[in-house]
Amino acid sequence: MRLGYSLLLGEHVAAEDVGYGDCAAFQIVCPSCGEALLKRIRRNPTLNHHLAHFPTTQSHASKCELRVAGASSSQMATADAIGRGQQLAIFQRVFRPYFAREIAMMEPALNAEAITQHASIMLRRASYRQFCRAVRDYLRTADPATLDEYWNISTDSLAAMSPFRRRRQEGFAHDFFSHLLAPNSLQSLAFAISLASLVFEFKLRIDTTAPTGLTRDVFVATLKIILHGTDKALGGFLERCREPDIRTTLESLLRGLAGSIIFTLMCLPYLDMLKDGRTS
Repeated sequence: MRLGYSLLLGEHVAAEDVGYGDCAAFQIVCPSCGEALLKRIRRNPTLNHHLAHFPTTQSHASKCELRVAGASSSQMATADAIGRGQQLAIFQRVFRPYFAREIAMMEPALNAEAITQHASIMLRRASYRQFCRAVRDYLRTADPATLDEYWNISTDSLAAMSPFRRRRQEGFAHDFFSHLLAPNSLQSLAFAISLASLVFEFKLRIDTTAPTGLTRDVFVATLKIILHGTDKALGGFLERCREPDIRTTLESLLRGLAGSIIFTLMCLPYLDMLKDGRTS
């Protein structure tokens, strides 16, 4: 059959898009009978990608394929749209613990529980929420090309993925980053910014190399106000952001924070998040 249905993604997938290992990883089943499927490629004489039932259930194949053929494109599109909405809802539900754990894995000196507690304290500060709104507004209006270098990363984990899984991984990261910039996602964005700021501050403590175009001391001082300053101090800093030198500093810092968030989003174990979210 040409199309299978991923129980994990909640949407249809095309046979030519998936690899042999993707059927198990994404829990791909027959849309009609629900049996697990495997990937096959026939050469007759051109390559023909298709999904098939396992031999023990092969007797159901023709019956199921006829029923799959009867599904309209609009019905499948509706089901896929519902599935993508469910994915986002699941990612929202489990985002914080997974994001914190990923940050801690990147920087073992940072404890996931401790940085989560610190973020919770920051989220209660009105001035910090105001700062996060400024970050959101900047990222929503900034030239997307300024963040290309962060999206075009290559890691060992991405390199080891099948082409289909890598495309889905990158798609999940892009979609969730867009979600973080939505008006109703300020709490999730503020959580991500707080953890990215802690990582940035930690790296500056152990790395004496100055960030490009700015002195290390300016970055350290700015992060100190954001992470540890009083509401009055942060409020005063935000008031001065219209001054050219302060704005330049802030925009450079925001790009760095966005880059840290993007890198972490690209590394999140989305399949584990989906499995966890569907069973919790």
